[in-house]
Amino acid sequence: MDYDLNYANQFLGLLVKQAREEKGWDQEYLADELGIDIRTVRKIESGQSNVAYDLLSKIIHTLEICPQILFYVDEADKGMKMDRLYRELLRLPLEDIKMVAESAYKGRRWLDNQAVNSEKA
Repeated sequence: MDYDLNYANQFLGLLVKQAREEKGWDQEYLADELGIDIRTVRKIESGQSNVAYDLLSKIIHTLEICPQILFYVDEADKGMKMDRLYRELLRLPLEDIKMVAESAYKGRRWLDNQAVNSEKA
């Protein structure tokens, strides 16, 4: 995937808005938490802002946004679902996260194998 700054800004805006709303925060509260002006939050959420690294780091940690998803997912809908799941998993004990991840991996692999086998038939 070629890096598209416009897409990245828009995707970040979607992730920020989703995570903020999940926490039940309004834009003003998020601005206060980040120590920035509410206009900056509005620009970020609308995808109209190039966010400096230090602010991006603060956003990621404050809103619990998964950095890997932000930087490596090229489909916004898929990324939004994955990021929401990431925050849900953070609420679980480590052993539960491991169990869910291993089970999901094995289940997905089984489904993929079933699809391949049905195509061969």
